Order: sequence, then C-alpha cells, then structure tokens
Amino acid sequence: MGSVLKDSPDELWKKVEGESGIDYQTFCNYFKEKKEAYAIQINDLRILDEPIDPKERNPGFVAPQSYRYLKKGEYST
Repeated sequence: MGSVLKDSPDELWKKVEGESGIDYQTFCNYFKEKKEAYAIQINDLRILDEPIDPKERNPGFVAPQSYRYLKKGEYST
C-alpha cells in the first residue's frame, strides 16, 4: 500500500485524475458535499492471469465501499 492522500475533493481530484480509474462525475458524486476526501495509492499493482473469485476464498467477502473494474484498454500492462 502506498500513501493515503487527504485533501479537499477539488484538490484531491487534481492529484489523482489521471490514475483514479473513475471519471470526474463519479468522483464528484462520491464526495458530494464533503469537505475532505481520501485516496489510497497502490504502489505494486499486479494483474493476474486468472481472476480470483474472493467469495470462493472467503464466503463472507464484501466488496469495498467504492470500486470499479477497469476495461481492457483503460490500463497498460
């Protein structure tokens, strides 16, 4: 895990917009009416050859509050 970034939503967007994996509107909706926004940097991203179903490993698995699957072409390997 990398650094935890904390700033106003506007300032945080300026820092993460090219690497966030979401569009500006989604970001704004998520942080709507908030004074502070947080982001966690990912330092060592590893893309798996075979996807893992987390529910097979942990039946009680619940996805994080906010996530989005990236489509092919939205990332480089």
